[in-house]
Amino acid sequence: MKKRILFIIIILILVAIGIIGSLYFISYKNNSQAKNEDESSMKENIVDSIIDDTNTVSNDVKNNLVEQNIENTITETGNENQEISKTKETSQTTTQVSTQITSSSSNNNPSSQKKENVTKSTTAPNTTKTTTQKSTSSTSQSSSSKNTKQEETKTEPKVERCTNNNNHSLGIGNSGKWFNSKSDAIAYYNQQTKYWGEQWENNKIDNDTYYKNCPSGYEVWDCMYCGKWTINFYYR
Repeated sequence: MKKRILFIIIILILVAIGIIGSLYFISYKNNSQAKNEDESSMKENIVDSIIDDTNTVSNDVKNNLVEQNIENTITETGNENQEISKTKETSQTTTQVSTQITSSSSNNNPSSQKKENVTKSTTAPNTTKTTTQKSTSSTSQSSSSKNTKQEETKTEPKVERCTNNNNHSLGIGNSGKWFNSKSDAIAYYNQQTKYWGEQWENNKIDNDTYYKNCPSGYEVWDCMYCGKWTINFYYR
């Protein structure tokens, strides 16, 4: 009896273990399926979000391109309108100028006046006299104007050059002198430096008067009219 009871208990325990194992296996399988489904759903959501982002970016790019094309067309049309208006204005101004020129030329054209005078004088009996008098008067006026112009050209005053220090081609240097050659001008510079140097060495002048009067450099230039040279001193 005891053996049977033990055998039955063992069988019941094995059956309970089998049931518990099957339940655990089923729950584990369900959990793994749920996880796989969650992962797949997350992947799908990520893919969908990426697709949506790319679509929005492409739509934004398309919209920007469309707006840029519209702005470019608007600016091009505006520039064309401005060019058309400018051409219209220039054409109007040219027509106005041309009309003014034609009107002024018609008013100031001497040939038309001569023609009018001739036609008026044909009604008079002495046409040849009037025309000859007008021609002679015009020739006399032209000759007199030529003579006056020649007299004016003849009486133009001649500009005197190189008679004083201020009418040379260039201004005089601060030395206040013109020399016959460049060497003479440089010799005058050496003379000045020697004189003031001796005065300073002999203690006849102080440093201030020496620096004020003794030149430390020079520049020379000549006159293009007379060829004389002048010197400009540099001081400390």
